[in-house]
Amino acid sequence: LFIQALKERRVRGKIDLYTLEIARAGLSDSDAEKFQYATIPGGIAFFYYTGSLLFVLVGMASLTCLMLFLERAAVFLTHNPYLCALWSMSIAQTAASFGLGVGQTAIYYLVCFSAMVFIWILQKISPAAKLH
Repeated sequence: LFIQALKERRVRGKIDLYTLEIARAGLSDSDAEKFQYATIPGGIAFFYYTGSLLFVLVGMASLTCLMLFLERAAVFLTHNPYLCALWSMSIAQTAASFGLGVGQTAIYYLVCFSAMVFIWILQKISPAAKLH
């Protein structure tokens, strides 16, 4: 179940695993054709797909450490409090709704992090771009 949820990709016309199997929201196929509906599992429910409380503990601890690392990386790279706040808010929202389209979410963060690296490079090579 965990591997299936990890590989799941959200698409229109298909009810996600959590909504269908766990929440049993009672959506019909015709509803799925009209709306993209999802019941949000969150991190704990997502990690509990394995059936192991130890995995929930390790998964949530790892997710928390990853969130803290990513926030510190944004501070280190940009020194921009507004960008860091936006980045941190995005990370917190993802943690709260963790479990929906994990692969799609990873791509989003890869693009955002690449943009921050680009800002860091610009700040390093351009004296006028120093935002410290």
